[in-house]
Amino acid sequence: TISADDLSNASAGTFTYLITSKIDAPQPGSGTVGTTISLTGYGYGAGEGVNINFGLTSPIKIVTASGYGSFSTTWTVDVQKYGTTTIMAAGAKGLFTQTFIINPNIVSILPTDGPIDTIVTVKGNGFGATEEMRIDFGANPGLATATTSDKGSFTITFIVDNQPSGQVTIVATGLNTNGSATKGFIIKAGLKSMTPARGTIGTVIYIEGAGYTKNASNRTIRIDFGTTLTITIANLSDAGTFSVNFT
Repeated sequence: TISADDLSNASAGTFTYLITSKIDAPQPGSGTVGTTISLTGYGYGAGEGVNINFGLTSPIKIVTASGYGSFSTTWTVDVQKYGTTTIMAAGAKGLFTQTFIINPNIVSILPTDGPIDTIVTVKGNGFGATEEMRIDFGANPGLATATTSDKGSFTITFIVDNQPSGQVTIVATGLNTNGSATKGFIIKAGLKSMTPARGTIGTVIYIEGAGYTKNASNRTIRIDFGTTLTITIANLSDAGTFSVNFT
């Protein structure tokens, strides 16, 4: 209530002013699953409980307003789909909304390095609900595909293909939302196969290797066998592979 009077104690005129609920913009305003969000609100009932609803999660947090009807709280973004997500702070005296943008993210890559033919598992979240995903790996676009869950998460495995050794980029792209995220992987050079695995002196051994880098100063691979250094030399392909046999 707002009133106005003077020192003569004359009848005062009054007005009623309604204080409504409000929440400030969340900090930060966007981020991936796992981001910590801070939120401050005002104009709620003194000491009342306020439900913080976040997108699909209702509530994600319950807080108690101060004697002045304000609150400050934090929470962690849970697994939800990509895009603009509504934050609602609802109490008995009122409610107010703000928005937060969930960005896509590659959560993990296991392992993070390995030679050709390594099986790699990629996990991600923050993509569109039940959307088709494309995995690009280094020089190979569309190496694998997957479909996300209704909350925008996915798990996919693929096999490292023939590419030169070194750091390459894994890109996960949602084909409906066009949201994307990246992580690095290190391809290591090494032998892929050897046939046979045992034999007598005079046996012809056939080996294959991959993940090597071919350039002007590196076009061949030296093959050592036991105590015999340079039992043969193999030529590298443009893709960094070789095959050779020796006795």
